[in-house]
Amino acid sequence: MILFKTTKATFDEKDVKAHLILFQRDENDLLKDWVDYHELIFGAPYIHIIDHGSRSVQINALLQTLEGRGIDVVRVKGPFSWKAMWLTRKMHEIKLKSNASNTFLVPIDVDEFLVKLQGSSFTTNVVEIVDAFMQLPRDGFKIKFAEFNAILCNRTAHEKVNRLDSRVSSITHFKRMTRDCFAKAFYLADSFVSTDAGNHFGHVRKDRLCSSATTAVFHPHCTGERRCFHFSDLAVVHFGHEMSMPIAVYEKKMLRSAAAYGHTSVKNCTSKEGGIHYCQWLQRHLRGRRGQWHNNMEATCRLLPPNRSIVQQILRRRAGGPL
Repeated sequence: MILFKTTKATFDEKDVKAHLILFQRDENDLLKDWVDYHELIFGAPYIHIIDHGSRSVQINALLQTLEGRGIDVVRVKGPFSWKAMWLTRKMHEIKLKSNASNTFLVPIDVDEFLVKLQGSSFTTNVVEIVDAFMQLPRDGFKIKFAEFNAILCNRTAHEKVNRLDSRVSSITHFKRMTRDCFAKAFYLADSFVSTDAGNHFGHVRKDRLCSSATTAVFHPHCTGERRCFHFSDLAVVHFGHEMSMPIAVYEKKMLRSAAAYGHTSVKNCTSKEGGIHYCQWLQRHLRGRRGQWHNNMEATCRLLPPNRSIVQQILRRRAGGPL
């Protein structure tokens, strides 16, 4: 059961604020759902969209509508390799206009929906999500999300329905991923320095104190400045995994993403070009090693408890029904 009771963003009444920063281009599948869902939690003034030269008539019309609702839309042109720079610039702009010691900067992707951990699963309850932000440490170290991959346990929909937004209603299960150094990061504005294109690492002023950090923050299995961060009770549900889409659609997405990072052939993936996991996937793909998920779908789904809360919320917002 969805526990949203109002369309008023709870953050308006809190001292602590959180701003979402989204980088997108022609994301027809999920942009409207993503905005509708997060606007309910955060409010229009706390959502910022960096549009990287969208050409879709539908998306550009939607962006104009969103601007009319008070959402910040910035249009940029240039190579994809400038993504981290654009994100960092926008985040510093927000920082300068905010009470930086009580403001969190949250770069997030269009296929990621923010939720709160609840046991081994999660909740979409607005009050609980906002309260989780209130409880976050404000010592300036990076903070990491937990992550769930949405799983489409319907083989027919998996193989036949190409558009992700059309498959949402068939998604019933979510697999929690192991949380590690590579988990998505967000930041207290006061200490923020920069983010990376994938929103996994970034830099904060406290990084220079990492060697003397407390054990609660220090993670020795990570390397360098990446060792210091907090885990939080906040999580993202990821709808862009191979578990969420047909293999052909997933491969098309991964090839496009690998090319955006400059990875187009089998080569060493330890360069500083970014998108290393896309390069590693490309190596496996070009060598004919495709994922085994689709062969093991039913077995995996039987092991996971169903949780439709986020799907029900997306569908309710899409239908314009009461919350």
